[in-house]
Amino acid sequence: MGKKHYVIYTPIQESKQIAKLAFTYAPPKVKWKLADLSCGNGNLLVSFAGYMKEQNRMIPIQYYGYDIDEKAIIEARNRLLNENCYFSCEDSLFLGKEKKFDIILGNPPYLGEKNHKEIFDDLKKTEFGKKYYEGKMDYLYFFIEKAIDLLEEEGILVYLTTDYWLVADGAKTLRRTLKKEGEFLYFQDYNTSLFEGALGQHNLLFIWRKGKKGSQVLVQEKEIKFYIEQEELYAENGNIYLWQPKIKKQLQTIKEKANYRLGDLLDIKQGIVSGCDKAFVLNHYEEELKEYLKPFYKNKDIFSYSLEKQEEFWILYLNEKREWNDILEKYLSPYREKLAARREVRLGKIAWWNLQWAREEKIFQQAKILGRQRCKGNWFAYSEEDVYGSADIYYFLPKYKDLDLFYILAYLNSSLFSFWYSHCGKKKGNLLEFYSKPLMEVPIYYPENLSERREVSNLAKLQIQKYSIERQQKIDNYFKF
Repeated sequence: MGKKHYVIYTPIQESKQIAKLAFTYAPPKVKWKLADLSCGNGNLLVSFAGYMKEQNRMIPIQYYGYDIDEKAIIEARNRLLNENCYFSCEDSLFLGKEKKFDIILGNPPYLGEKNHKEIFDDLKKTEFGKKYYEGKMDYLYFFIEKAIDLLEEEGILVYLTTDYWLVADGAKTLRRTLKKEGEFLYFQDYNTSLFEGALGQHNLLFIWRKGKKGSQVLVQEKEIKFYIEQEELYAENGNIYLWQPKIKKQLQTIKEKANYRLGDLLDIKQGIVSGCDKAFVLNHYEEELKEYLKPFYKNKDIFSYSLEKQEEFWILYLNEKREWNDILEKYLSPYREKLAARREVRLGKIAWWNLQWAREEKIFQQAKILGRQRCKGNWFAYSEEDVYGSADIYYFLPKYKDLDLFYILAYLNSSLFSFWYSHCGKKKGNLLEFYSKPLMEVPIYYPENLSERREVSNLAKLQIQKYSIERQQKIDNYFKF
């Protein structure tokens, strides 16, 4: 894999694989128009041309390459001098619909809007951008949607992307478009990153065809291959799940056994957003600030069943009820300019010395279950102490007075919950992402029988005191399907 002009190019091995798959699934025509909308130095186009020669295929092909990197375009043109090629140094997302192709290959750029707002803003002004823009989306979604617009009927799209868009909230528009305009033919889930410097992501290769024929979808995961019917690919919420038949049956069993969702029993709240941790978070206790200081926890303090504070932190808990005084002036005045620039201050919703989102204070003071926002496993802790935590901590609070939090704690730490969430929840690379919306949809069996609940609750209470693998096995055996 090469890095040039701050661009990561598609690895040669994957380029050859994409070429072979594109040829295999290409529409039955006597000639093809083939494009890469973010071609870089032309790896995918070169690999496709090379594959055609290796297979001695004499199909006439017009190659089209687009990229905003002029040096890369020149290099790509030189690599394909003997082919019928058209290269253009321009942003393909601004191409008109009159351009049509039979095959589109690509490894589009992965960029979030947060740190690339100006790129998104330019595109959002266009008819194309207005049609497809969605909050929390990734830039790569535009390249999929542009390809859909530019494909001929029965044309195919072969893309190497991350796998996050299959279930991401910001990809709802993308998934609806893909479902409406055509059908998937192939997925390969690498379950790892193919690129240096991006080890946290998982890559996915997919083939999509414009138009519908009711074809089955071939899914490959490492050494496993299986088929999914088109109508079974999309869940009720519109997400795409690549479940093996056995996995799907197990998930259905869990759902059928459950009598509640977590959202029926719990309120799930996010922790504090300060807007400037340097101003509000201290690594030592200051006596003169005792009126305002609260014990502050990070998500790394949360383990299975219990909290284990790794470092000493305190937070200046300054909600809208707090008034300005000389003591606060001493500590916060150096940060005034930055704090005053926060959106909520500019809108007049909070004073400049307030936390951006302080939350309701009772969230931190009552009995609760705590979870990391992002974690390799399902680690959930219980606490009745004051636990003021940052936004990467989620608080699970009982909706009902007599709700058994210890029973739910056992469930959240169980292998059954891990199995469900790893298949139906949010993931980013190797990490599970515990956000309130997918958590509230998790099915749970919560027995009405008090003695049955108490047996599991007692095991959870013992786990809080001292974790035992043997005891955890008993909990897992109780919840197993």
